[in-house]
Amino acid sequence: MGRLVVMGNASGAEDIGIPANELWFTNKTVSGFNLAAFSAAFPQETRQALGRAVAAAATGDLRVRVETLPLEQAAEAHRRIESGTTTGKLVLEVAAL
Repeated sequence: MGRLVVMGNASGAEDIGIPANELWFTNKTVSGFNLAAFSAAFPQETRQALGRAVAAAATGDLRVRVETLPLEQAAEAHRRIESGTTTGKLVLEVAAL
């Protein structure tokens, strides 16, 4: 049982073939979502969804995990992003001049 939703390929990983019978026998689902293609095909729905997301962020109902590292740790930030182990947003903090 399970569902895999594929949204992007920032890591540049090779495409993986999944045998259809494996999905069928184990009751699994694989689907993909491309925001650029969706918004081009459904601009009104995209606009409405964005409005709901912005409203949820404004009221605090939408939370995004944000981790901050000092600019001096930029190499570590890149290592984490390239390894694909980050979740949420990773921000480099620049000290005030």
